[in-house]
Amino acid sequence: MTKVIIKILVLFCLFTCIPGYTLCTDSDEQVKFTKEALIRWLCWDKYWGWGPYEQGITVPIEIKIDKESFYVWINDLLTKPDFHVAGFYTGRIKDGQGAVMSCEGYSIPYNIKPDKKRYFETGQVIKDNITIPKDCSPCYDPPSPQKELMFRMLVKTMKNELSQLARMGLSESPKKIFLTIANFNIDYPSTYVLAEPLGAIYRVVFHSTMNVQEYDDNFFEKLGGYPIGEMYDPSHDLIAKIRKHGITREIILDGHDREFTDR
Repeated sequence: MTKVIIKILVLFCLFTCIPGYTLCTDSDEQVKFTKEALIRWLCWDKYWGWGPYEQGITVPIEIKIDKESFYVWINDLLTKPDFHVAGFYTGRIKDGQGAVMSCEGYSIPYNIKPDKKRYFETGQVIKDNITIPKDCSPCYDPPSPQKELMFRMLVKTMKNELSQLARMGLSESPKKIFLTIANFNIDYPSTYVLAEPLGAIYRVVFHSTMNVQEYDDNFFEKLGGYPIGEMYDPSHDLIAKIRKHGITREIILDGHDREFTDR
């Protein structure tokens, strides 16, 4: 009888440690959500941002998960004969989806042992691999109440900013402005807006990265607007991408009774 019980316990332990079985589901799903969020962020950065790393390559990663937070270290984010960059990413997992909150880059060997690397020297660290897709063209999630809230707040932010500049005499803004807003997903860190006929391009930041709790707590929406900044000397490539993925809205400045309409 004792031998039978031991065999049952051994089989139970083996099966519950196979990915997909009940006792491993939570951990496996957290890793899955973490990797999906990281790939989305890397593709966003490659398409819209700096993103100097190569696409289509597979690199080893280290993952550490703490409740709803995750931390990722990519040691070989970019490797060249005279240039080696590592990346540290912080994010959160909530409601079945992960999102990268912030990232930091480290030049190796100049930062031989950055402080953030110490996250992965203690506790449970998961070693895995990730492949940066060859095609990072944006794919947009279905419409949602959160995205609609963000979109309306973005338009409100732009209207307030341009109205204030016009009142201060810092911009010769006409009453009517057309905003071409680069489409986005709700986990994007930011997006871009082309204001015409001004010809000005603005970067709009969506999320507070102060801590995990504030990330998706409508932090900036509660403040009444997003942080924005005008981009000087933007590339022709960026302008073309804004137009390609653009959603256009018309705004009327200086307190007119119409806030914004579809063009």
